[in-house]
Amino acid sequence: MQPQAAPLRDTIVFLGYDAEVDGKTTTHGTMEPGMYLHGTALHDLIHRTAIRPAPIWLDITLYLVVALLAALAFSRIRSKRWLLLVAAAGIVLILVSGWFSIWHLGILILPAAISASFLWGSAVALEVGRRWTFEQRERTRRDAMLGFYFSPAVLKQVTQNLDMIRPRGGDVAVLLSDLRGFTMRCETQPVERVFELLNRLFAVETDAALREDGSLARFAGDQFLAYWGAPEPCADAPDRALRAALEIVRNLQARRENPGADEIDGWLRIGIGLHCGRGLVGHVGSRSYRDYNIVGDSVNTTSRIEAQTKHYAAAILASGDFIGALGEKPVSLLVDRVQVKGKSRPTELHAVFAEGGEVEARNSYEAAFRLYVSGDFAAADAAFEALTKHPHPTIATSARLLGERCGLFVEAPPADWDGIYELTSK
Repeated sequence: MQPQAAPLRDTIVFLGYDAEVDGKTTTHGTMEPGMYLHGTALHDLIHRTAIRPAPIWLDITLYLVVALLAALAFSRIRSKRWLLLVAAAGIVLILVSGWFSIWHLGILILPAAISASFLWGSAVALEVGRRWTFEQRERTRRDAMLGFYFSPAVLKQVTQNLDMIRPRGGDVAVLLSDLRGFTMRCETQPVERVFELLNRLFAVETDAALREDGSLARFAGDQFLAYWGAPEPCADAPDRALRAALEIVRNLQARRENPGADEIDGWLRIGIGLHCGRGLVGHVGSRSYRDYNIVGDSVNTTSRIEAQTKHYAAAILASGDFIGALGEKPVSLLVDRVQVKGKSRPTELHAVFAEGGEVEARNSYEAAFRLYVSGDFAAADAAFEALTKHPHPTIATSARLLGERCGLFVEAPPADWDGIYELTSK
């Protein structure tokens, strides 16, 4: 008969009473003796299941792993959304690892895990802030660059949708100006004075165009080019272009007539061409250099029209298409109907007057022009001759030009005359 095992073998029994502990609520339940806690602690020590502090090398390893994972995540993940998701997952993983080490390994690594979680979250927050700062700086640089090409109203839309800077076609109104006598100034004046002349001119022209929400092309010598209707459509593009042109003429005249004007202000005399038609705006150039510009037949036609302003002594010449597209008609005069060099279609040249008046002279010119178009060159010559002494330079110069043409046609009438004169030069 086998002896029965003693019921208290390998058992430690605690006997005692503590009025401060026993009979009070503990974490293990209500009314449990406080000695039970001491017994549990002794049991964990005997069986080596007690929670022990993590060695210093384990804490350092945890910090290094967190730093390495942070560096890897920052270099691989480009999206801020994914970076935040990885950051949240990393914090959860670190805290779960700390919990697992306590309950299953008996290693107290939770404080280091909490510190590592804080380190991980701080690193992610700094990285997100760094990326946001970089993006803001790049956006500011981009907006500053695009500001050279677009009016503020259009720039706001472009920055919200960069697809707008892709090549876009549509109906545009074009304003092109050229400085009178610029080549001679470059030959006879110091370069510093030429720069001052251009800066004064472009300041007036740029302000007027931007006030009407126009877009600007790059300055080329003394040439100024502004356009409306691109990259965003504009219902009143011709009206805006006309208002800008009239403002430019008025402001330049005010500078010339100012009592404090100097010699450079006296040189601010330009011709402006206005036209509307199809145009394409977009990046033009090569892989190494590009420019955002407008191209198309409308630009070429505007250039041809502007070149004629000096022949008619007109500050502003507009095409018939431009005048017809205006919502509000200006004071203007159809001075000629020509076919400019390099163009197959005829172009009407309308001189736009910055101020009203000259009604009688304009009516006389229109009557003379009707005689000219009908082929009655002798009568037209006489009618134009009567206007060559008129004080308004545009009326007098245009009458003299067409009168001389009528004199030639009297001697050698053109065949198949349709009222359109073909220009042989630009």
